[in-house]
Amino acid sequence: MIVNLPVEAGRLKIHTIKFRLYFALLSDVEIQNFPKPVGKTILSNPLLPGRTFRFLDAKTNSINPTGAAGGSRGTIALTLTPEIEGFSKDVFDFIYTINGERVIVVWEDCKTGTMFIAGSPCNGGLLIGITTLGKIDTGFWGAVLEMKGDDCPEPFYFYEGLVLLDTPQVVPANAATFALTDKYQYQLSENTANTVLTGITGVTDD
Repeated sequence: MIVNLPVEAGRLKIHTIKFRLYFALLSDVEIQNFPKPVGKTILSNPLLPGRTFRFLDAKTNSINPTGAAGGSRGTIALTLTPEIEGFSKDVFDFIYTINGERVIVVWEDCKTGTMFIAGSPCNGGLLIGITTLGKIDTGFWGAVLEMKGDDCPEPFYFYEGLVLLDTPQVVPANAATFALTDKYQYQLSENTANTVLTGITGVTDD
């Protein structure tokens, strides 16, 4: 179980951002125990313990999932083509690392908080590639990515699980309290007996 403490106000509220995409390599996914959808919604984090997502921000009108009829009856092949505006060394490093890899992606409407997830083991993840790099058009310098999935009956779902961006602080087994650190997510260990969590230490007014 992961306890998610509140993030300080405004930390993720950047008004110019409309969609945020969270990526993880398919090799970081809990493939054998991938969470099952409940009412077309994935409710829990699909990553292996200790693995995290990284994110990129995309232009609003570029997040337009396109599903084409698959080669088998009742299947759909999903394509996503987000436009990543602006560059930094970290962005360069990240998109070069994931280029040509199979990934899982969560995308979030930063205005509404609604999230979706695609790239489940059902369709072998999404194959990601850089289709354009550099000056895309007047006033837009960045990259266009393409993510393509294989045929799948249900290529993407709503997502209401956690998006881990940092390794959680581990709380020792059987602990009734734990100390607050600079982390905002805490991983509860498997207890040897029923244990009631009674409090958090190290909390200050600010």
